[in-house]
Amino acid sequence: MSFIISWVIFIIINSNKKTMALLLVVAFSFLTIVIVFKYTPDTVKRFKEIVDEKSYTKVERFSSTSIRYAIYNCSIEKASNNLFLGYGIGGANKELKNCYLKTSDVLVGVNYNSHNQFLATILRVGIIGFILFLISLIFNLRLFFLNNDYFAFCMLLMFILFMLTENILDRQNGVILFSFLINYFAFKNIITPIQKKRI
Repeated sequence: MSFIISWVIFIIINSNKKTMALLLVVAFSFLTIVIVFKYTPDTVKRFKEIVDEKSYTKVERFSSTSIRYAIYNCSIEKASNNLFLGYGIGGANKELKNCYLKTSDVLVGVNYNSHNQFLATILRVGIIGFILFLISLIFNLRLFFLNNDYFAFCMLLMFILFMLTENILDRQNGVILFSFLINYFAFKNIITPIQKKRI
């Protein structure tokens, strides 16, 4: 979904013919939805769970929505208890595990993280670290947009959307890809105007 949303925005922003771009977006979105619902029953099950009331009242082992809902509740509860400083890198996971023990047996025995990079940041470094993290994201989004680098803008937007449902910076492949790509495009967009001024 994050890829589709950022791809659609890229087409709309980057196209000179807005009507054609909009038609392409609609056609691609429709095709994607048909393929997802026809060939991936697990994805269909997850979307059905979202509108099922049981997902928000009881934690069930085979319901990813109910598990995520419980994880988000624990993450928000723990973050609000130590909002200013956070718990540190090791302390945040320990606090989450304690909350999982009180919430449901389904959450115990599996190392569930917060499933949200923004909540994870607040849990670890508090609101000050979270604000600094947001500033870095907003700075790069603004830099890419002002330099008309819509590819980099939409790529960073895709990463931000990923962060709403996953802790991508907690994984080696996620943090390497994010840091390499974002830094590459940031330096490219900072250096290019300077080189143009010298010419």
